[in-house]
Amino acid sequence: MLKLMSSEYSESEKYQIHATTVLEEAEARYNALTVEYEAAIQALQSEKAANDSGSQELQRLNSELSDETQRSSALSEENSLLRQEVENYRVERERSLSKITFLQAEIATLQRELNARRRIHQTSSNKSLASTNDIDLTKAKVLYQKGCRYIAGREVPKKPKVALSCFMEAAELGHLHAQYTTAVCLIKGFGAEKDIFSAQRWMGLAASQGHEKALLWLPKLDKLVRESIAGRLS
Repeated sequence: MLKLMSSEYSESEKYQIHATTVLEEAEARYNALTVEYEAAIQALQSEKAANDSGSQELQRLNSELSDETQRSSALSEENSLLRQEVENYRVERERSLSKITFLQAEIATLQRELNARRRIHQTSSNKSLASTNDIDLTKAKVLYQKGCRYIAGREVPKKPKVALSCFMEAAELGHLHAQYTTAVCLIKGFGAEKDIFSAQRWMGLAASQGHEKALLWLPKLDKLVRESIAGRLS
């Protein structure tokens, strides 16, 4: 080809042919680069679209995760509230059961006291109707006077427990003043621990037989008993 060009073409023609060839090769490379550039641009656009799609998917997942976290938090709070309600119900139920148990015990105690009061009152009535046994009256009087000596320390040392024991024994035999004195000792805790419930029983017996001081004391004592029961239930 070079030989042919050298023999058939002049220098000017050869230059034009060479220039044309170089230009064609340059255009070919330019076209190739243009195609490669456009392919690269398309690849970048595709990658960007994929990245945008991935970002949107990531945002969607983050949004779902946030919603799920909020739902989980709400469920956790609801669960805590339910547990608290169950605990409150349990505590209230135990408190109610405790009140019921206490009331049952109080009812049983009051029933025993009532029965004892009825027996003692019946005994007192029978003694009044059938002419009270002189021996019992004498014994009750002796016991009451003995209790007075021990409570005052006359001729004997002061012994509150012994005094209260004498008063209670005399009260059981129907001695009016012994019943009142026993109630006062139990109210003040003299000779034994304070016991307003038992005191109420003896004060009621003395009042039922017309003891003036017992009649004045009884309303106060009934109020103390009611307040004590209300305090235990609160």
